[in-house]
Amino acid sequence: MCRAMNAKYLFAVWIVNILKVQAIIPGIPSAINNHPFQVALLSNDKFIGGGVIIERNIVLSDINAYNQLLLQYLWPSTPVKLTIRAGSSNNNEGGQVVNVARTVLVKIPENEWNDLSVSILLLENNLTFSDTIKKIGLAKELPSSLPLNCSISGWGYTRNDYVNLPIQLQVGRAMLVEDRNCNVTEPNNYLCLTGADACIGDSGGPLVCGGELVGLASDLQHCGTTTFTGSYNKIPLLYDRIMDVVKGIKG
Repeated sequence: MCRAMNAKYLFAVWIVNILKVQAIIPGIPSAINNHPFQVALLSNDKFIGGGVIIERNIVLSDINAYNQLLLQYLWPSTPVKLTIRAGSSNNNEGGQVVNVARTVLVKIPENEWNDLSVSILLLENNLTFSDTIKKIGLAKELPSSLPLNCSISGWGYTRNDYVNLPIQLQVGRAMLVEDRNCNVTEPNNYLCLTGADACIGDSGGPLVCGGELVGLASDLQHCGTTTFTGSYNKIPLLYDRIMDVVKGIKG
């Protein structure tokens, strides 16, 4: 019994560390109509990260979203209401707020924790598309011509002292470069960027290059440092698996 309790406690500590809200450094305020595919992810009405609209009822985010509902399964007495806010420049008001019905974890390889993964969020109701709410297409292949100018966006911290979390959406310009030009934690899974950097609060947010979603903010513990950059999952590596799930949902 003691060993079981210790194991559960250690697992809970690990989950809590993962669920810490993962901003753009340096970033500038931006209106949502410039990034209409961006959504804010909320847990019990509290902002915890970002997401990306890929269909009227489907949002892509990082493993953080999946783990939120995993907590609900492990501790049923602690309710977790997961929602997304779309169509608003602010993460705490306006736009359309829709409940998340369920999440699907897509990962490579499937038998490891520290790997390439994203959460697919199925919404209870369809979003109403407008100038401030639109979907974005996924990149099927990694860009072959580098360096490449891209954009990142989110509501995370704009400095790595983690003092002020902005309410308004922030955007930064970043350049996608070859893996050997920077230090990422897992170069096979993550993209290499220079310029603006994602930080705590931006997890699940988009890296857009050429009008397509190329990356999704993930491991952001080293944001705003010269040693490691914030990490963005390589969406093209997950493209086929993501689309298989989307096709299953759409029937």
